[in-house]
Amino acid sequence: MSSLAKGLAKSKIESQYSRQSPWSAEAWQAARDAYLSGTDSPPPRFPIVISEDSLFSTAEKLQRLADLSLPLEVETTTTAPMPWEDANSPASNREVRFCDVDWDQRSKIKKVTEGESILVWFKGTIRFAWVAESLKPVSQNLNIEEPPPRFPIIICQDGLFSTAEKLQQFTNLPMLPEIETTRIVPISYDDADGPPADSKEVQICSVDVDQKINIDYLTEGETIKVWFKGETVEAWLARSLRRSQSIDADF
Repeated sequence: MSSLAKGLAKSKIESQYSRQSPWSAEAWQAARDAYLSGTDSPPPRFPIVISEDSLFSTAEKLQRLADLSLPLEVETTTTAPMPWEDANSPASNREVRFCDVDWDQRSKIKKVTEGESILVWFKGTIRFAWVAESLKPVSQNLNIEEPPPRFPIIICQDGLFSTAEKLQQFTNLPMLPEIETTRIVPISYDDADGPPADSKEVQICSVDVDQKINIDYLTEGETIKVWFKGETVEAWLARSLRRSQSIDADF
């Protein structure tokens, strides 16, 4: 899964889709202005796929598992290719149905189901949608399950994320991320020697793979090797928001 964090590909949208490109100059400027204004953004929503060949063949089944009091609205969107797939692959521009849920509901769904993530167009941008394939065995001990990967983001005064609050706002995190202090890893350092003792200290917050992809794709910066969870890991130091021209040039 960690390979997903290396980049995010964008599919070519056919002319019959009338939605505005999320990377248009107008949309990008609006997103940038909203971020810089410091205004509160609405709580994030997360798409869950509804399909005959998944656990949630109807919105009612999703409603029951998520213990929701109100029925869910089913919407239709199209898929986007994964970073390693061609923009014109069969996986792209495929019509799918979905319902969107909040953070707590998404966490509950992913905790008790097995499945996979696909990329879809959601609210004008490319996002991961969860395809639940089955319920996890009741006897499965979630406490010994391998935790999902986390990725360090550097917090510093001369970066885009000078505080944990700014990172939280940018990524729409429901909770303030915890700041940790670690050290930069020198070139040709041997992890067997343990954490470096004399190198420069830096502050980091960790994010999940979805958040890491969004940050990498929407910001310009550099990678710095740091000591993270007992090994050398590349941390992202965001310097600025990417210009709309730079994003358009990728495609």
